[in-house]
Amino acid sequence: MTHPHVPLRPLILVSLLGLAFASWGCGTRNAPVTAPPGLNGAPSGAVAGSAPRGKDEEHSRAFGERTAGRNQNNAAPWVVLVEFARNTPDQGALAASGAVVSSFYPETGLYEVISTRGESATELAEHLRSHPGVIAAEADHGIESPEARGMSVSFNDGDFVRSDVDGQSFLEALHVAAAHALATGDGLRIALLDTGIDPNHPDLDGRFTAGRNMVENGTAPWERADGVDNDLDGAVDEAYGHGTHLAGLLATLAPDAEIVVYRVLDAEGRGKASDVHQAIIRAVQDGADVINLSLGMYEPFLAVEKAVTFAEDHGVVVVAAVGNDATDSHGQYPALYPAVIGVGSSDAAGTLSPFSSYGPSLAVTAPGEGILSLYPGGSYAAWTGTSMASAMVSALCALVLERSPDLAPGEVAQRIETSAVPGTGIPGITGAGRIDFLNALE
Repeated sequence: MTHPHVPLRPLILVSLLGLAFASWGCGTRNAPVTAPPGLNGAPSGAVAGSAPRGKDEEHSRAFGERTAGRNQNNAAPWVVLVEFARNTPDQGALAASGAVVSSFYPETGLYEVISTRGESATELAEHLRSHPGVIAAEADHGIESPEARGMSVSFNDGDFVRSDVDGQSFLEALHVAAAHALATGDGLRIALLDTGIDPNHPDLDGRFTAGRNMVENGTAPWERADGVDNDLDGAVDEAYGHGTHLAGLLATLAPDAEIVVYRVLDAEGRGKASDVHQAIIRAVQDGADVINLSLGMYEPFLAVEKAVTFAEDHGVVVVAAVGNDATDSHGQYPALYPAVIGVGSSDAAGTLSPFSSYGPSLAVTAPGEGILSLYPGGSYAAWTGTSMASAMVSALCALVLERSPDLAPGEVAQRIETSAVPGTGIPGITGAGRIDFLNALE
């Protein structure tokens, strides 16, 4: 349901995509079957040293049960995250539930628990919650990029070049060039938790550090497509290139910041909330200043909330997309958590995009329509969604922190919100409005 006061243009997502690419020529969908040659080899650029679907509240868990054992994400079993009384495992509860502890995270006080009886994570969580020595027990959730959920895919007509990226109108509207005279993100680290990147894209040369691959442990966090519809949604590898695209935006808007790459989503744009929990902790430990989460789920998940709080307590700014559901009837986590800057999509002028979610989770907006950036194989592609807008805000956070390094995460959020373009925000609906890079730094 569209709020009567939200300034939406009368476009649906399909029309929006068509208009966005009209000036670029006849766009075609990127549909890779395998990664470009060399993608799984040594990286060349490492730093030394919408028609929304699945809106119901059970979507995240249903995704996990539907795909368990079939997608790239399931090298490990789906787990239960448990908070025990007195912060120590209740052996009686574990024995009675047929469970064992597989990992402990002192940063959040949570234990990963798996079944020894072959039960599902949902069944195990129900058993554990019945014991007084258990404060909370949550089965792992599925988590997705908004674009994968809404079937917004990349477009590339094969003719995009770097000058097209640098000539986009939103760069002038956000006063990016003038802002770069004041700050470029030098000395700052932005953690990108997404589908990985193409480490051999020339535009990322010298711009990134490998964090960790949570999807396939033991391998580098690079993009990988397998040409299989692993989640059975009728689309193959629809999120392939998503992380590379966002990395390109970070590199353009915060040109001297270091991008630390964590792969938490597969090429279908799907992942596990437990992996996001781990990756946030790891990013904080790796010295991240900003964490970008262009992903979400409809249900809250205690482990992710605790990880976000852990990040905030250590002075790390967390930014997340609010989703592409064109509604305020339900929100998306982690954007709904108080410690997170929730980002919606607008056009360059600040009018809310027709597909963008809105409401209490939305703090600011940034351009997210037909945004041109990097794509695996050394190419470029345009993509539409709140993920792109989120990356822009993450880049701006890095610039703000370079300019004012003593700001706490809440103060960074306040700086970005109070410097938004006047007249583009509606409190409680579209937040403070569209960001402005120069305003935030002056």
